[in-house]
Amino acid sequence: PGSSTVAQDLEPEYIAVSSDDSTAYIAFQENNAFGIVDLEDMELDSIVALGTKDYSEGCYDLSDRDGGVVFTCGQPVSSMYMPDAMALFNSGGNDYILTANEGDGREYEGEPGYTDEARGDDLTLNATYWAERGYDAAAQAELLLDENLGRLKVSTADGDHDGDGEYEEIVGYGARSMSIWDANGELVFDTGDQISHLTQTYGEYIYAYTASRNDDKGAEPEGVTTGSYGGTDYAFLGLERAGGVMVYDLTNPSRAMFDQYITFSNHVSPEGLTFVDASDSPTNQPLLLVANEVSGTIAIISPVHQSVPSHAPGDDEPCLASDTGAHLAIDCGNQLNVMGDADVHWTLVGQYDSGLGEGASEISAYDAGSHRSFVVNAVTGSIDILDMSTPADPYLVHRLSIINGEPNSVDVHDGLVAVAVAGVGEEGSGMSKQDAGHVMFFDTDGNLVSTVIAGALPDMLTFTPDGNGV
Repeated sequence: PGSSTVAQDLEPEYIAVSSDDSTAYIAFQENNAFGIVDLEDMELDSIVALGTKDYSEGCYDLSDRDGGVVFTCGQPVSSMYMPDAMALFNSGGNDYILTANEGDGREYEGEPGYTDEARGDDLTLNATYWAERGYDAAAQAELLLDENLGRLKVSTADGDHDGDGEYEEIVGYGARSMSIWDANGELVFDTGDQISHLTQTYGEYIYAYTASRNDDKGAEPEGVTTGSYGGTDYAFLGLERAGGVMVYDLTNPSRAMFDQYITFSNHVSPEGLTFVDASDSPTNQPLLLVANEVSGTIAIISPVHQSVPSHAPGDDEPCLASDTGAHLAIDCGNQLNVMGDADVHWTLVGQYDSGLGEGASEISAYDAGSHRSFVVNAVTGSIDILDMSTPADPYLVHRLSIINGEPNSVDVHDGLVAVAVAGVGEEGSGMSKQDAGHVMFFDTDGNLVSTVIAGALPDMLTFTPDGNGV
């Protein structure tokens, strides 16, 4: 904002690397864009502006003051995609990028400070422009009532096309969806309003997700990864606010199909998702590791072939089935499965609780050789090393303390563990958040191998598929 340069303004959030190691795709969440980087020349080839999603093409509940769950179709809102996590998969010889479209505003402390967040009823609409769209004065006033769009979190930096303080467009944060883009940044598929409807339909099963989130960013898709099983490519989408994981069949990237919605009452706010191929798993079955930020837990998911999912470990309660017409919901104690038509269902097979609560389980990575998982623990400022040899009963092997910085991310390749470490920036630490960060490399026992200087606030990191770069 203001007088900042493009380089200062871009906020890299996540990264994915092409299947041939030649290109990196970098999510600039607050900029509503992603960058395409040539890894051979180490140059930023282009920045793809993602634009906005037209909510008038679907049915959404965009208020927390409308008496509950009330879906309204055709609402005149444009919302920025603003992806958080991204992942890459190859189908038919072509690379595709998956994005979890969470949305995020800007708010900077200090003097003079800056924020671009407001509520819908804070906006002054361009009366003439909106009248031409069919909204007379009364309709414009009604539009901004709390039960309509008055409570919606909106951007003041967008929508005022001529800079006169009157808004021609109501622009929100996040697309409340998962999108698929081709390698050039062209939109191939979007889940539309499906996530909003599924989370609200089954809201009675979900630990804390209510209509109170509808005015903000809804279910907030946060993490995404992909994996293959039985010849089918799947997308796994973690929902930070709604909880749980949605599973999509990626057989046809332009028509990805909802497969299953899994949520667990004792695993709150998925942050990082890690897929373990069957060939790398101690059970010879694929695993999905879900790091849950608020509960400080890891949920371990694996596929089963049966019409009714198995119980979560330790559950003695019977399962209750309910046929909703569109999907079958199976409620087994603390686990809910909402299933599509496929005969493969993903279910909880193990779990780990740090006992430290919020922040103790954010991002995870997995090493096939040692069957260990490495988890960013922001509470203790450590990387927690977990033994996953028996997924039903994982346990803490060692808590690897990170000194002179805060661990933000972790990845593993062939026994080499890479950790992104940011400057602390706390009073008395002698460090600033604008100081250079580090990438620290360890073996799987936690022994330091080397340290490399990185830029300020290194957030996410990943190995290239061939393991030759980070």
